[in-house]
Amino acid sequence: EIVPTLCELVLETPRHFRAPLRLLRSGGPGSVELSAEQCACLLANAFFCTMPNRNDTPRGRGGRGSSVLPYFSFCWLIGEMPNPGRHGAPPSLPSQHEAKWRCLLEYFGVVARRRRDATSGWRLRPVTFRRLVGDTSELSLGGHGEEAWGMSDAPLCPVEAVEGGTIED
Repeated sequence: EIVPTLCELVLETPRHFRAPLRLLRSGGPGSVELSAEQCACLLANAFFCTMPNRNDTPRGRGGRGSSVLPYFSFCWLIGEMPNPGRHGAPPSLPSQHEAKWRCLLEYFGVVARRRRDATSGWRLRPVTFRRLVGDTSELSLGGHGEEAWGMSDAPLCPVEAVEGGTIED
């Protein structure tokens, strides 16, 4: 039931995205709201590696103004490409791939079940991605970079962990 659902989501992409997604500028505040089904559609496209690497396509005259976008494909998880990592992080190890696959397949299984239940209201549930930007002037680390964070006494914002529910909810 999962693979047919993924195929349906990919084929429905033009219906779910009639206009390009709004991109948040680096370093600035903003938010993007999608429906739960649009999120599932994007992940289904990433699953089938249908998203091009947009950083290879220059925008504007002479390539100026092109945005550096995150890599959005599961090709590295399938093994076709190395994981690009983040900020110099090492590529994912094969032992980590199994846990990632289990998580993705569980998510897509929930999506498949909820798509069958027309009364769930799941499809239109909003999902908001919000970037908040605070004043960092008081967090100066004296130009020592990331390694100084471990020695910093600056307070961090409170974090709330919720015990109940699931990631799909």
